[in-house]
Amino acid sequence: AAHVVSERDVPHPTDAYGRSKLAAERAVAASGVPFTVLRPVLVYGCGVKGNLRALARLAAWPVPLAIIAGVCVAVLLGALCALGIYSEMRQRRFWPTHAEDRIFRCSDCGCVYTDDPDVDRSRCSQCGKLNEPIEF
Repeated sequence: AAHVVSERDVPHPTDAYGRSKLAAERAVAASGVPFTVLRPVLVYGCGVKGNLRALARLAAWPVPLAIIAGVCVAVLLGALCALGIYSEMRQRRFWPTHAEDRIFRCSDCGCVYTDDPDVDRSRCSQCGKLNEPIEF
């Protein structure tokens, strides 16, 4: 691109890889579920080009610089994974929404079910036994 690309720019993929990424992003966006799209600069795959190909060639050299380059790739991959986890946790997608209902587990048949918060004992819908709520 002739300028610094941002998320406000209209995407214009130039190859099959870019078109498939754009189609996947649009499919996720159309699904209606909350999502985060990470767009890393370097992604390794068959037919890799550009900087990553040069870095892979450099890493094959039997010199100390190759070791440093290999470590940098590992750190960048780890940073990308950490960024994804941070993004998900920041949006609290890993945590269930709070509910006032109480959780019960039947001591006879093992069925787990919920009931209203003001109920101290609840009848299992599977076998009919009265059960105490689970305390966490």
